[in-house]
Amino acid sequence: MANHYGFEGRVALVTGGASGIGAATVERLRAGGAEVHIFDLVNGEDVRDATQLQAAIARLARLDILVCAAGVAGDSIHTEDVSDDEWTRVLSINLNGVFYANRATVPRM
Repeated sequence: MANHYGFEGRVALVTGGASGIGAATVERLRAGGAEVHIFDLVNGEDVRDATQLQAAIARLARLDILVCAAGVAGDSIHTEDVSDDEWTRVLSINLNGVFYANRATVPRM
């Protein structure tokens, strides 16, 4: 028996919601009754861009739930072979993206 979570009347934003864990989260939130908005690179939206996140959140009449599921593992190579550009890309998505989303969301909650 699956758990049921009551999200009726709640509005959620899921970064990285088009695939993987993000998509599964979207499905669960919707099954629980939430209105879910997806912020994802496949839609031309990039968590590395604070302005895009702020604009997306500003378009919502309200926001009750934020799930930061956008993330990348990075190249699977030895540490000494990781380029500065790859390191910056991974940190920008996995760290800055979470910070930017939370910073834009907190005043709305």
